Amino acid sequence: MSVTPLHCKKCQVDSSFERVAPFQSGDTQALYAVAWRCPSCDEVAVDVCPIGPIVPTPTSCLNCGASYLDGKSDSKCSGCGMKKSEAIEFLGVDQPSEDTVSVARAHFERGLYRRGFAELNQLLLRDPASTDAWGEKAMFLQALGYYAASCIPLERARATGGPARLLISWGVALQETGQHREAVTKYR
Repeated sequence: MSVTPLHCKKCQVDSSFERVAPFQSGDTQALYAVAWRCPSCDEVAVDVCPIGPIVPTPTSCLNCGASYLDGKSDSKCSGCGMKKSEAIEFLGVDQPSEDTVSVARAHFERGLYRRGFAELNQLLLRDPASTDAWGEKAMFLQALGYYAASCIPLERARATGGPARLLISWGVALQETGQHREAVTKYR
């Protein structure tokens, strides 16, 4: 589930993070796959995960990104069926950390991408001007090749005063999505 390492049922051990890759269905850039390898039997298992909300809101589910039914966080999510409290518990982000971006990066390094995204989304709900959180989300999306999706957090990061170096990443994303004129503008 990329919240905790996958557990090999055959060997009864936790698997090791192998790699992350895009999991595209058509033009949708909403899923990614995390590969886990059992250290005992060498079997590889894949966990397909939702990216969650690109721009988190109080009524968006931290797990899948869909909206809560009736716009209330105490109702069930229209996408995954979890209540907000259930999603927070499932993702393990019930306690805010002091250095959320570093905590999220550590989760990413261990293959716990859903948990890392949830940390960043919780931070962005508290502080929508966190350019580091926006930048981290954008870099992950670009690493997957999800350039169109990465434009959104890059735009948010720049709008909230993020560093000019983000314009290069934004230019790359625009170039990769065929928006060459806009890319040149960002590069300049």
